[in-house]
Amino acid sequence: MNHGRSFRAHSESITDAEAAGVLLDPGSAPALDEADRAILRLAGKITLHPETIEEGDIEALRATGLSEENIVDAIACACYRIYANRLNYAMGEVEREPEGPPEILRALAEIRAGYQA
Repeated sequence: MNHGRSFRAHSESITDAEAAGVLLDPGSAPALDEADRAILRLAGKITLHPETIEEGDIEALRATGLSEENIVDAIACACYRIYANRLNYAMGEVEREPEGPPEILRALAEIRAGYQA
């Protein structure tokens, strides 16, 4: 599944440059609402530094109006995507060369470079 293509299809008013901004800094991307930004900030922590998650991260989700059920769902979805992505990479099921608009491809390259640093 190409999540970028799906995101753009469901976000008709977002430009490729705005979508690239979401990729580069999802926690503060103006194209998203505060609930989505809070979810993505927590998902980033779950992905890269789960040991740094604090009650304040959960409180930030509550402050946006998310219910406890929404919060558990967001956490479970992030954890599942991490698991599924790593499984797919291990099984060789991931396209190594992503497709998409130039702005998105530049953002993905920048993200990958940051992970390799």
